[in-house]
Amino acid sequence: MRNWVLQPDKGYASTWGIKKIFTTTKKHYWELLGELTQVQLLTRAEQFSTGIPTSWYLGSHVRQGYTHDGQLIGAGVGPGGSSQTVEFNWRKNNNRIGITGERRVHNNDYYQFAYTASGQFKQYYVDFITTLKIDWRIKKYTIGPRVSYMQTNNYEWEWFPTKKTGWIPGRDIQQVMLQFNLQYDL
Repeated sequence: MRNWVLQPDKGYASTWGIKKIFTTTKKHYWELLGELTQVQLLTRAEQFSTGIPTSWYLGSHVRQGYTHDGQLIGAGVGPGGSSQTVEFNWRKNNNRIGITGERRVHNNDYYQFAYTASGQFKQYYVDFITTLKIDWRIKKYTIGPRVSYMQTNNYEWEWFPTKKTGWIPGRDIQQVMLQFNLQYDL
């Protein structure tokens, strides 16, 4: 309670979202959505000074994180992660055509623990994702193709120092993902 009173922005997890609909004179409308999720606990210096555990997923009795059959339980961005999402859609009845942009930072709690002393910003393990999507209703069927492009920087924190060459560059990955949804209404 003391930490929350002194620094309410430190040591909390949150998800914030907005939705704004822009109406038109026709039978369609535009939709803007946004979401911010923050699960990172604290910076390394604050962890030492406040005595708060180093992650939302760790504690004095739970050292491996909260899991079920080896899968993490909790926020979709994972332990110590954060995400920012913006989506813009054209909508008419149940039909939708839209684009989504997302930035996902993986386990920033680990970053604070392992890389703060290095002063290198390139260790961040970050995904940038752009998705084009369509949901179109034809009688009782709804078809929903998706095309996503993902740029991952420093996959699995592979940017690390060596004695001979300084820093070895991390592995950046580019992926294209295709998805097709088909729904039948009973």
